[in-house]
Amino acid sequence: MGGELWAESEVGTGSTFHLTLEVPVGPALDKPLLPAPASLDGQCVLVVDDNAVNLRILELQLGAWGAHPVLLQDPAAALRWLDAHPLPGLAILDMHMPEMDGLGLAAAIRDQHEAAALPLVVLSSIGDQLGRAVTERLGLAAVLTKPVKQAALRRALVEALRPPMSGGVSGDGASGVPTVASAGTGAAANTGLGGRRVLLVEDNPANQRVALAMLRRLGAGADLADNGQAALDALAATRYDVVLMDVQMPKLDGLEATRRLRAEPERYGTPYVIGLTANALDTDREHCLAAGMDEHVAKPVRKRTLTEALARATSATTVSA
Repeated sequence: MGGELWAESEVGTGSTFHLTLEVPVGPALDKPLLPAPASLDGQCVLVVDDNAVNLRILELQLGAWGAHPVLLQDPAAALRWLDAHPLPGLAILDMHMPEMDGLGLAAAIRDQHEAAALPLVVLSSIGDQLGRAVTERLGLAAVLTKPVKQAALRRALVEALRPPMSGGVSGDGASGVPTVASAGTGAAANTGLGGRRVLLVEDNPANQRVALAMLRRLGAGADLADNGQAALDALAATRYDVVLMDVQMPKLDGLEATRRLRAEPERYGTPYVIGLTANALDTDREHCLAAGMDEHVAKPVRKRTLTEALARATSATTVSA
């Protein structure tokens, strides 16, 4: 094309890439190539991505379409922002983020904020394959593979903002904006946890905040331990009725902690133990039950699933009492 391409590199400093290209000036356009769609004009869009460059690109694109982006790099900060502000028009979530990925954040938004109608668009790296079941369970409006072309992103956002079709479904069998059932204010009464002590055992700070907030919304306060040994120490000092036990933790994992707990009931009591695992395979369930757990719940934990598990725990501890 008659241009030049070269690079200059210095050890310990970095590299600079150069490109020169001579092109003719094209005819002026009567209107922009990508006009701002009316449905995005004035919309507040929450963007959560730990990569500052990606945030800047999305900020420029959304701004060009008339939207008002709110840019956050931390999923936990996004949850706090949603607690303190009205729900935005839609949210764009990056799939790969430290501590909590896009699916975990989507589940937390659905559960913690009861935002069943909030359109969620996930940006996923090449090679990620999200099954239809996961997409529908979390009510994702779209999953786009990065890098996303402007036209494709704009179409997805416009489609996500369209109101759901009343009384029916679209031609592909899915509603215009998927909704997710979530337990409302009545869920707290259904768990029957009043007066019962709950111990949350979880080492991930983001998961801790989400789980504690979820428990508060269900009317259950909880103490926190960040590993299996800390959980045993807490159980030795205080009698707990229910233990939410993460399986994978440093120092002492949830399976071994449960085995030790069950081996010494006179020391640790006999709480109802709910295992928290990153997988929902039958083998994971079998490992949890073999270790002495009463049941297990797959992460990311949904409020409805947690509500049902806590209700069973309440029923079991009431009968045993």
